[in-house]
Amino acid sequence: MVMFLSAIVNGLGVEWSLGEAVKFVVSRQFPAFIAAGIAQGTAVLVYRLTRQATDARRLGSYQLESLLGSGGMGEVWRARHRLLVRPAAIKLIRREALGKDDDARRAVLRRFEREAQATALLKSPHTVALYDFGVTDDGRFYYVMELLEGLDLKRLVERNGPVPQERALHILQQVCHSLADAHDAGLVHRDVKPANVFLGQRGADHDFVKVLDFGLVMHPRLDEAERTRPTGPGPVTGTPAFMAPELIQGRDVDARADLYGVGCVAYWLLTGALVFEGKSPREMMAKHIGEPPLPPSARSELPISSDVDTVILRCLAKQPQDRPPDARRLIHELAACAAASEPWTRERANAWWDTHRPALA
Repeated sequence: MVMFLSAIVNGLGVEWSLGEAVKFVVSRQFPAFIAAGIAQGTAVLVYRLTRQATDARRLGSYQLESLLGSGGMGEVWRARHRLLVRPAAIKLIRREALGKDDDARRAVLRRFEREAQATALLKSPHTVALYDFGVTDDGRFYYVMELLEGLDLKRLVERNGPVPQERALHILQQVCHSLADAHDAGLVHRDVKPANVFLGQRGADHDFVKVLDFGLVMHPRLDEAERTRPTGPGPVTGTPAFMAPELIQGRDVDARADLYGVGCVAYWLLTGALVFEGKSPREMMAKHIGEPPLPPSARSELPISSDVDTVILRCLAKQPQDRPPDARRLIHELAACAAASEPWTRERANAWWDTHRPALA
């Protein structure tokens, strides 16, 4: 320090004592020293906070980038694989949704893990691909899925109105392709609805369907203690506007409950309306149990052939045995409709997306 002060004095060409040199440095240089120290400390703090924020948004091999949406069960994030740079969507399940006590939470986590493993084995190109799953340090379950570009059927109809029957048939057959694969694996979706059917592009194909969110999926052979019960002590699981009567009533559920959901989705696509309206979820569910639906043609300004009406109303039968026996049979019934003879072609789909894509951004 003494050498430093001597250098300052010599550089100035003045004769000062050491005390005078100290006074000069304090009066002229000390503020600059303080500013430099503050700048360096701030830089270190910003770096540490940035690093902590980055670490907090890491999930295994994935980096969370932006929040895409949130709901009662959790949040969906846009993410990317840190090594492969592959985009993905990550659904984080809220800790509260797993149960109120540790035993219940562990049971639900085991069920989620088993269902995620089963879903990852599904082969249909019309089922959203599951890349990974796990549990965060704070106990939240997460799925890593393929990132999709497009829109779901709920928004499709809300923005553009009902679709022509040939387009509806094209979409519904793809939905059934996904469900048939899941049913073959012993899985029942239980929440088939417009918001869980995504429409987008795959390669050169537009109007390519992906069935989403097997979050309520059930394996009929799960132990009763590990099944999410639709009635009883817990809440009804599913979406009231699209639930099969047996789901609402807590009866045995099989793949035909999903076909009821397909009927509800078809009704939405063709009419832009729900099968049943109600002032409350309870009123709506009561109608699903006891009120016969009007045929779609009675509630649409678009032409709907009688055979399309017949197939949709069969899906909406109150008793499972009165519905098509399985998703593959439903594909055949949809394909046999007269409207299917004027198919929704790739050219028509491409033209629709070319016209509407700017509005979807």
